[in-house]
Amino acid sequence: MRNPELWQQLQSEPITLSDGSDLGVVLTDRYHISPQRTAALLTEYRRFLYLVSLSDGVLAPSTMVDQLWHLHLADDAAWRTYSRKFFGRELRHIPGRPAPENDPAYLSTLRMIREEFDVSPDPEFWPDPSSRSQKGATSLNAFFLGVVVTALVLWQFGPGWATVAFAVTVVIAVERYIATPSKRLLRRSDSADGGMVVGAETSRGSRHDDENRPGFTTYDGQSGSDAGDGGGCGGD
Repeated sequence: MRNPELWQQLQSEPITLSDGSDLGVVLTDRYHISPQRTAALLTEYRRFLYLVSLSDGVLAPSTMVDQLWHLHLADDAAWRTYSRKFFGRELRHIPGRPAPENDPAYLSTLRMIREEFDVSPDPEFWPDPSSRSQKGATSLNAFFLGVVVTALVLWQFGPGWATVAFAVTVVIAVERYIATPSKRLLRRSDSADGGMVVGAETSRGSRHDDENRPGFTTYDGQSGSDAGDGGGCGGD
């Protein structure tokens, strides 16, 4: 580890907001997330900020970490104070980057986590970017195989059975898409440890006025989308 002192400082001090409240406590209380999950997410958030402070290039967070970052950024004064205190400058958020699985900067982040912390990125907070492409390829292969089968059925038995074969093809392709493991955004509003949904945006009815961008939801199970609207980060 290149700067163990900084990492120790980041771990040992809570992240406080302008009104004196703890960011972790706000996250736990307001969004009904378990303290254990909150602590784990805050650790990954601190990891990301630590890596950004060391990097000369642009790094990109996972969607989940980015949404927590937006929650912190919503309190501009608290964010500026925190960033300057620990990093000596304001770490700059770069909005509008691709979804993590399409962003080379996200791969750089995963690589730095492995190198700097000597751990594999936790897939719950740092999804494998290859999972979605593998999932899409599996579904596509099933679809094309079904087209071939449909053509053979059409040639042998006529259009009636070909229609049935094509319908079965669509069902199988969709089933393969759903069944293929993927690291989608967490949707656990009915889990025992409390609900958390992270996406690009929640439904407006579930948002608090002071949160323009965090993709968290209340415990009513309303979910956000998983569209990419991520942010990178670099030093100012």
